[in-house]
Formats: sequence, structure tokens, C-alpha cells
Amino acid sequence: MKTSKGIEYRFDGSKDKPVLLFSNSLGTDYSMWDKQVEECQSQFQILRYNTDGIGIRFIEDLGEQVISLMDELKLDKVHYCGISLGGLIGMWLARYYPDRFHSLTLANTAPQIANQEIWEERIQFVKRGGLGPIALASPSRWFTTNFTKGHPDVVKKALNGFKTTSPESYINCCEVLKKTNLWDLLPQIQGRILIIAGEFDQVTTVDEAKRMGEYIQNSQVKILPAAHLSNIEASEFSKALTQICQS
Repeated sequence: MKTSKGIEYRFDGSKDKPVLLFSNSLGTDYSMWDKQVEECQSQFQILRYNTDGIGIRFIEDLGEQVISLMDELKLDKVHYCGISLGGLIGMWLARYYPDRFHSLTLANTAPQIANQEIWEERIQFVKRGGLGPIALASPSRWFTTNFTKGHPDVVKKALNGFKTTSPESYINCCEVLKKTNLWDLLPQIQGRILIIAGEFDQVTTVDEAKRMGEYIQNSQVKILPAAHLSNIEASEFSKALTQICQS
């Protein structure tokens, strides 16, 4: 379904359960959370949406996109789980809208992801060649080699998000990532916060996750045996998420 502002979203599970809202990573769509739907919908009503980068300039715009979605769906308070870009959005939400969330899980993310040079190079690459070459290079960043070899169908499914992502939306999100640094914001964050990192994640590292845990008061840090998309690769992801939501 779509909101009045064109945001694609989907509900799964019973309406009489607490809502758990998922925010996906760059280059994916909400199908990346299919495993969590299967494993968590007995305890939560699952809400997924596709991040829309059209007209977006700042991390604030992506955060307000979440709040607008919640407002339109008349959701006063939810549990939140975001990965990579979705986790960065979650940090901003935790600081500026803490009363709208029972808990926030920030997975495989950092207050500043990579650096400006990397994102500018990515932007120019997409402008020249589109998203196809980026999709081909993504498995090595998203998954461990063993997982890629052992689960080719799962990897192929994860890459389908590039087919539904417009280059303009992708580039705008890269521009946001290029200019965003929220490290100074972290000490101001309070609440029930879980930080998840992948042991083999070369994009957002374990060291960054541990540093985040030091900055965010009373947060928990969980390291999983996975690369960047730990929700797909690590069987323990859903259990850790459920525990923080119910704690």
C-alpha cells in the first residue's frame, strides 16, 4: 500500500499486537525483512516501508518520513528496527522523537557511515552507469563469502531491491550519507536502545558499534556472526530484537 505522500508500506500480523516498524538499508526494499516477519509476527504486528529518497536532502527529511508514516497510520508509539541507513535514521529519531518509540534497534550502522569521498565516488558512479554495477558489487559488502556461496537464492533476493529503487532516490540517499555525522548527538539519546553489529562487517564495524554503546547511556551492544546485512545472515538477529522489545 501507499500513503498519501507515496510511501510504500506493508502490515503483517495481528492488529491486536504491538507494532514493530522496520527501516531498510540503501539499495534494498522492505522484503529484506521477510525473515523477521516470519519469526516475529506471532508477537508483533510488523510494519515495513520503503525509504523514499525523492526530494530528500538531509537525515532530518528521512526521519520525518517515518514520523509522517506513523501519523498517517495513527500509530502513537512503536518499536523500531533500522539497519545501516535505517539505523542512522533511528539515531535521529531517538534524539528528536523519543516519546514515539518503546525501543529502538540500531543494526549494522554508525553515526557517520564511511566518508564523504566514498559517497561522492558512489554518486558519480551511479550517474555514469546506473545501479546495475552497484548491485553486482553489493554481495561482497553485504554478506560473508561463505553465506554468499551457500545461499545464492537469498543473496539474489536481497539484490532485487535495486530493481525497485530509482537512481535519483539512491543518489539522494547517498548525498544524505555523505553529509551526515551524528556522533555528537549520541550522548543526548536515552531510552531502550539495542546496537547490533556484524563480526565480519567491513562497512560499519564492531569497533564503531562498541563506541556507540559507550556514547549512548544504558544501551546494549550485540555482536552477531555476520557481515553487513546481519538480519538476513545471522539466525540470532530476531531473538536479540525480540528481547530488547520485551525487556
